[in-house]
This record gives sequence, C-alpha cells and structure tokens, in this order.
Amino acid sequence: MGSLCSKVSVTPSLTVVNNSMQITTDYETIQVTNESTTNEFIPFDDRTSHISGNFILIWLNLNIDSSNSNIQTYIPRLRTIINSIKIFHNLDECIDFITDLIDEKIFLIISGRITQQFASILHELIEIDSIYLFSNENSSYRQWIEQYQKIKGIFNEIDIICKILRRNVRYLNYNLTPIRGLLSFNNFLSTSFDSEVGYLYADSARQNCQLIGILFYITIDRSISSTPFASIQDLSYFGNAESEILFSMHTVFRIVEVTEIQDRLWQVNLTLTSDNDALLTCIMESIQKTISGNTPLYRLGTLMWYIGQYNEAEVIYERLLKTDTNLNHREIYYIISRLCCMNIVKGDYEKVFSYFENSNVVKL
Repeated sequence: MGSLCSKVSVTPSLTVVNNSMQITTDYETIQVTNESTTNEFIPFDDRTSHISGNFILIWLNLNIDSSNSNIQTYIPRLRTIINSIKIFHNLDECIDFITDLIDEKIFLIISGRITQQFASILHELIEIDSIYLFSNENSSYRQWIEQYQKIKGIFNEIDIICKILRRNVRYLNYNLTPIRGLLSFNNFLSTSFDSEVGYLYADSARQNCQLIGILFYITIDRSISSTPFASIQDLSYFGNAESEILFSMHTVFRIVEVTEIQDRLWQVNLTLTSDNDALLTCIMESIQKTISGNTPLYRLGTLMWYIGQYNEAEVIYERLLKTDTNLNHREIYYIISRLCCMNIVKGDYEKVFSYFENSNVVKL
C-alpha cells in the first residue's frame, strides 16, 4: 500500500507554551568602529560541558572604550552553556574566523556599535545560528531589526542573554540528536490533507509572543498499521474546505524529526507505529508491570497514583480498604503508604494516623 501524508491542524490545546522572557527589539542607528586589537580564545574544558554539539560562542566587542575585564566576568556563566568561547575586537577578523569553520555552529554576542550594513553581513553567514546585541542603546533600530531573523534582540543584562541563549542552544542540540520517542494524543485528532490548513492553525499561535506553533506532518503506511482513521469531509462542518481526516483517541505516533522551520514555528514529523512496534511493546509491558495487581480497581488506583491524579487515587484506595477482601498484605501496605503520603502533603495528619490506628488490617 502507498503512504498517506497529512498536515495536522494544530488547535490551541496542542500549542506549546514558551516560558522564555520577552525579547526587546528597540534599537538605535549607530556606527561601527573596526580597529584591530588583540583577540582572545577561552580554552575548551570538558569538565564543565553541559550541552553537546559543535557549538562556539563568539563575543564580538566593538566598543573600543571598554576593556576585556567586564567580558571576562561574564565568561564563567556563559561557559555553563557553551564551553568553547572566542572573543574578537575586530569585525573583519571575526568574519574570517567564522567563514573558515566547517561543522561548527556559532552563537554571536555583539557589544558596541554596529550598523545595519554590518548586521546584514553577519546575518548572511550560514555558520551563525543566532545573534544577541549587548547594549544599553535601544531607541531607533526598530525600522530594520525585524528583517533579520537571527538577531534575537537587544539586551542590557547578561543574565537575560544567558537564559535565552541556553534555550536556543538546547533547541539546536535537540535538533542534532536522533529521536527515538513516541507521542500520543488523549483525544480525537483532527488532521487535514491540505498543508495550508495545518500551517494556518500552527502559524496563528505566533500571534501571541509567548506561544510556539507546532505543525505535525504525519506519514501513514497502511500496510504496517491498523490504527483506525477516516475521512470525514462529507460529515465535517467545514465540508471539503479542509479535507479533514480524523484519528481515533490515543493513536500512537513515532517522532521522526523535529525542525524549526521559522521563528517560533516548528515542524514535527510523525509516523504511525506498527502493530508490533518494539518500543511501544516495551512501554506497554513496563506499564502493565508497574500497575499490576489482583483486582482491576487496585490497578486503576495505582495508575491514578503514577500519573499524578491523587484525588482520584485516594477515593479508589479508600474504597478498596473498605470493600475489597481480596487484597494481599503487599497491596494493603502500598495503599496505606500512598494514602499517608497524599494526606501528609495536604497537612491532614489526623487522617494519616487514622489509617494506621483504625484500619482493620493489623498484620502487614
């Protein structure tokens, strides 16, 4: 059988919240001073490496009135994100260094004055992933800053740069790592054959600066999967406008690739898992082992406990203690222990003691 491709229409419930701080994009037109001074390389040290990948942080200091002392105070914090750090004081030397690289990705911090012309040149270097302007000037660059996607903003605090830089490095590192994960939706999944429909839904999330849009691209090989799905365009409210395909609840997909296709817009490529998928089988066996028990109600209570639905778990466990005579000592021990933990968190210590004192099960 052939393969079926569709774009998921991303609803607000599928939108990922971006908890990063809002980026300021106010700039002032200024001139760049390009005098040659001594550049500096901060050596690599594996002992403090926190993120893998061939990443280099370059600090381009174009402010001739400042010394390296301030930059040096920032290095320890920056090295918790990227170990390999290079400091330049000359734009030409910085560009020469970047263009000689082969496999590395560059994160560039610029302090001092830079014009749109030089910003445009740096933006076109494919080796550069993102640019961060470190300056107290923030008035009139608004006219051209939005033209350059790689420029993430203008900052006057190194801590803010570190937070955003850490996030962006993590995203890039994640993209370079093979993905062996699964994804399931806990409701019916509405998708579309029309890629523009999916794009419009995902892109609408970017209207909110605190949200990230996700576009799911699903490939289906019907020869290896029996997951039920159906075209509902004849029944859909939108008719043929969206070419809608509906997947059943709890359909399991394998994550193939995650890519940032535009700023704050990601594409996640998915495939339907086969009926005998090794990873899915392993996960199901692990779940069955974790929530094992003599009765269905006990297994349900254990499931509620592990997924954090503590109120539901408490109701089920209390009912089991009152009515279920088939519980063994091990199961009773786990029930009482979990009930005690839940009520300790609530601060209900009387109830904690009552589980031990008033329980009709004495021999545990």
